[in-house]
Amino acid sequence: MVKRCSFYHARVSRWREGVNASVPHSKEVAEFFGMDVREGLIAAGYLTREESGLAEGSQAAKPRRLHVADLTDEELVDELARRLASRT
Repeated sequence: MVKRCSFYHARVSRWREGVNASVPHSKEVAEFFGMDVREGLIAAGYLTREESGLAEGSQAAKPRRLHVADLTDEELVDELARRLASRT
């Protein structure tokens, strides 16, 4: 994802830690996954589902599955480290 978007892996790490994405980044991530931009804005806390006009529990588009080949080596290592750390 980072290879195809306008932000660095450190930003994604901060999002995983609970920092909200900016509006432009929220839109870019939603578009990357093939989702309605409003879904990204809802996920980032900028819109409520009611404000967006999307029905509860619906998604405006089927999300694109992220394939392991889309990740950089560093993203793979970070993900493995995160998973292993959660086991202890």
